[in-house]
Amino acid sequence: MKATFITMITVILAFTLPLLIIGCSGNDDSPTAPKNQPKAAGTMSALIDDVSWSAGGNPTGQKSAYAWYTLSNGHLSIYGKKYNAPATTGSSINLSIAAFGEGAFSLSNSGNYAIYKRDDPYFESDIINTTGTVTITKFDKNNKIVQGTFECQVKGIGGVDINGHIYYVYINITNGKFDVEYIGEN
Repeated sequence: MKATFITMITVILAFTLPLLIIGCSGNDDSPTAPKNQPKAAGTMSALIDDVSWSAGGNPTGQKSAYAWYTLSNGHLSIYGKKYNAPATTGSSINLSIAAFGEGAFSLSNSGNYAIYKRDDPYFESDIINTTGTVTITKFDKNNKIVQGTFECQVKGIGGVDINGHIYYVYINITNGKFDVEYIGEN
């Protein structure tokens, strides 16, 4: 019986000792960053007067869509730019809301606004005559992710008619979506 017991112990040690040695071979007990941490896609898209628009094409390789918070005025800005060839032209959407979290926010004369700007033909909306909504569905400050939807109507100067009168143009931005990295505060 004593021989059987010793044989059993020898067999157990023969199989478990290598596992213990392999499992304890490293001495790094420092914590590591979790793998598969969620990241923002870095996208913004919409229909502008029913024409598909997506931020992207930055020739420098930097982000074309992102968000930041301005401490001085308490506004979260969500920005996207579509670069055209040559890279000096394009169009952009800037959503600015007095918020720092999830929820639905009305765009109006209350301080929340959208600006749409394009280079060719030139157009820039004003912040006073914006109507619409921005909905932030996810605001993850730890992983720096801001996601949501938006739609709005913006107004800007369309040009001057043959009589010298300024005329205005309204642009509808619908089906807007963003999944951007929150890059910090300034």
